[in-house]
Amino acid sequence: MRENPTRASMLEPRIGYVRLLEFTEKCGQDVGRALAALRRQGAQAIVFDLRQNTGGLVEESVDVASFFLSDGVVAMEESRDGLIPLNVRPAERFPGPVVVLVDFFTASAGEIVAGALQDAGASLVGTKTFGKATVQSVSVPPLPGGWGIRVTTARYYTRSGRMIEGTGLLPTVAMPMRIELIQSSRDQQLQEALTQVRLRLTARAGRR
Repeated sequence: MRENPTRASMLEPRIGYVRLLEFTEKCGQDVGRALAALRRQGAQAIVFDLRQNTGGLVEESVDVASFFLSDGVVAMEESRDGLIPLNVRPAERFPGPVVVLVDFFTASAGEIVAGALQDAGASLVGTKTFGKATVQSVSVPPLPGGWGIRVTTARYYTRSGRMIEGTGLLPTVAMPMRIELIQSSRDQQLQEALTQVRLRLTARAGRR
């Protein structure tokens, strides 16, 4: 049986929480169901936790990001064929504010989603991400002795054109924390994310 990499709950009456551990097959559907369930419970804003998410399937990252983006592209893929846009896909978009939790272990597909949401106006809370956004393949046939050479065949940029590889994403609100405190009562990054999302809800209400 496939394990669901998504964890979801209500943090407060108006604020939902989604944690995605890895971009596995069909995780986009899992995130979509989680968001729909949270909206039924009254969620008007989301804390999206991508900490310790080391990546996975890029196709699924496009599906996941599409729940939070109204249009345009999720990211740009650069290969020998040039720049290819990874377009936002049709999805039931979550209409409220989103704050994203990231850390040093947020990488690859996790950075693609975090970068897309940050470019669209979401705040990132935590530490700088890992900085890995390439596709690599091993030379075929292998070299004598069974050795191979890893060749970069594609790299990814955020929707605004920022490079991820080797640089990572800088958080909007920097807050270091020990890994073992994640999802504990002393999770200061989560508390800061809650503060940020409350501010966004208040600002949104003031514009009405």
